[in-house]
Amino acid sequence: MLNPLPEPVDLIIANLPYVKEIELPQISPASFEPLLGLNG
Repeated sequence: MLNPLPEPVDLIIANLPYVKEIELPQISPASFEPLLGLNG
C-alpha cells in the first residue's frame, strides 16, 4: 500500500474512522466494524 502507484491517479477515496473515542465503550462490537475501523 505504501509503494508508488504505477500511474498517476485523479482521485483517492478513504473510509476514515468515524466514531469518537469517548463513544467506543457504548458500541456493541458484534454490530459494528473492528475497533481499528471505527477509531483508527
